[in-house]
Amino acid sequence: MKISSLIITTLLMSGCATIDKALIPVDNALNTTESAFQSAGHSIGETMDDMGQGIDNLKSGFFENLLIKMFLSNESISLNREKYFVVWNDASDYYASQILKNSLKDSDIKDPHALKTSDKMKILKDYFFQLLKQQHAREFSSKNPKPEFNEFLTDRENIEKIHQYKMALAESEYKWRIGLDKTQKKVAQLIL
Repeated sequence: MKISSLIITTLLMSGCATIDKALIPVDNALNTTESAFQSAGHSIGETMDDMGQGIDNLKSGFFENLLIKMFLSNESISLNREKYFVVWNDASDYYASQILKNSLKDSDIKDPHALKTSDKMKILKDYFFQLLKQQHAREFSSKNPKPEFNEFLTDRENIEKIHQYKMALAESEYKWRIGLDKTQKKVAQLIL
């Protein structure tokens, strides 16, 4: 009795492992299809976002037309500017002189005041853009830890964990690209 149950258990275990290995190509095909659908959806979303930004640019220009301004109240003009343009509200928490000094450590220039205003603006723009990019990456990493191989899971389960991570990464990159106009506006506000 014990021998027959041991044989049956061994056959079932080896059968499950064989089925598990046989289904890996099916999982790969499904994962590829899911990735393709996600990529197509992101492409459509980016196209729609670009069209929306074009419409917003037209609206902002329309409200800034001198003829149109004659018929609009100051409040509606102000609301338009807050919505479509960079508005400086208050002082930044960052010290521009310290950022400039740190960025000039590897260059021949030692005094940030020797820089032209356009060079200062470029350094600050790059600094704040990288800062926001790193913040976005940290938020992604905190929500989606990088998957590691787990020896207690089957190959299919490990592959599925990696696939889910890649899908989340693609979604995060998509959200970064879609929100790039807002990020650039925030960078401009921080520079001011």
